Amino acid sequence: MTPLRLKVIEIEGLHQGNNGRTCTIHPVCGKSVEMGMSLKLRKDIIETQQVVMETRDVDIQAPAVGVAKKLRRKKKLQKKLVKVVKTQTEIVVQAWIWKDDVESCLIGFVSKAFVSIYGEDKLDGRIAEISYVLDQSEYECEQLRSANENGLIRATILF
Repeated sequence: MTPLRLKVIEIEGLHQGNNGRTCTIHPVCGKSVEMGMSLKLRKDIIETQQVVMETRDVDIQAPAVGVAKKLRRKKKLQKKLVKVVKTQTEIVVQAWIWKDDVESCLIGFVSKAFVSIYGEDKLDGRIAEISYVLDQSEYECEQLRSANENGLIRATILF
């Protein structure tokens, strides 16, 4: 493996239990992290779903008055906001707890900003150590940032 220039990454989504971040021991695996724990990074492809609001043309029947008018109804189109679920595949770098040379729990994903710096192929298979848990910070701004990212840690890539 080629050495990396920048050795620190951020891993987000620790407080969510979806996309495999739960196990028989932990309801949400990312909430069990501590400073000094080892992590293994692994590239994977996942499916994500996103609910978006879109404007669509919807058929609206004109109100009818009397029997004769019912026969002369015309279709009208009206624009309405509609909820749409979009599914897409995404390449991500997962962070797994690495203990005794075994991947035990998926805790989160490397932030997209850091994946764009390194590239997912260069991060795949690397070992990192948790160096900072933002939830446990003494600074309120870092705690808020962690809450906005659904749990956030910093890790140092060892090799």
